[in-house]
Formats: sequence, C-alpha cells, structure tokens
Amino acid sequence: MPQIIKKSHPGRKYYNLVFAILWGFVGVGYFFTEENKFLGVLYLMLSLGYIIFHIYNIKRGRNQDYVKWDDHVLEIGQAGVEQLRYPFEEIDSITITKNNLIIKSGAAAGTMVELKGFSEEDIETLKERFTSPEAA
Repeated sequence: MPQIIKKSHPGRKYYNLVFAILWGFVGVGYFFTEENKFLGVLYLMLSLGYIIFHIYNIKRGRNQDYVKWDDHVLEIGQAGVEQLRYPFEEIDSITITKNNLIIKSGAAAGTMVELKGFSEEDIETLKERFTSPEAA
C-alpha cells in the first residue's frame, strides 16, 4: 500500500512521553522530600498513564501524519487522532492544492488535510495518482 508520511516535529510526536518524564520526576521528588507520600504516588501513576497512552498511540500508528491508499480505500492518519478511511466508491471528489488535500465524500462528509510538512515529491505522487482521469 503506497503511503506518504509527514516529517513531524519531535515535540509533537513525543509529547506524551515528555509529560510522562516530567510527572515522573515530580512524583519521585514528592515521594522522597515531602511527608505526604500520597501525592508522590499519584504523580507516578499519572506518569505511568502517560507512558501507556504513548505506547498505545505508537501501536495504533497515531504518532505520525500520513496518507496511504490502495485500489479500494484511501486512509488518512493524523497524530493523536483516529485514522479516517474513505472507500473510493464513496468519494465524490479529491482536490489537491499547494497546501491542502480535500476529500469530498457524500452530502456533508469529507475532510481536509494540510500538506505542509510533506515533501514536494510526496505531493507530486499524490497529484499523479489522484488527478489522473482514472483516479477516484
């Protein structure tokens, strides 16, 4: 299945991990310096929750922006968001501009994806595939 992947900023890709480390340090600090160990345990649990959420997003492919397609379906994934799947039979039109990919599907459905961050070669690949006469 051909795909194009957006080069994402590490801060956006790993923000859950950064917060996990931050809350982990706060939790360890509370645990060893304060008499109230309960807050330290809560912060460490919060840190563990962020780590679990980060791993969950990686396993689901939600840590990057991408567009992939085959003969039957077009998939759009954005960081932290559930992927969108559009079967070609349901797509009314696909418009590719310099900065956006616009998919019209049905009376009030569809999406717009910002193409900033994708390479010029990737955008040209999209244009070649979806602006040809036999495209969906």
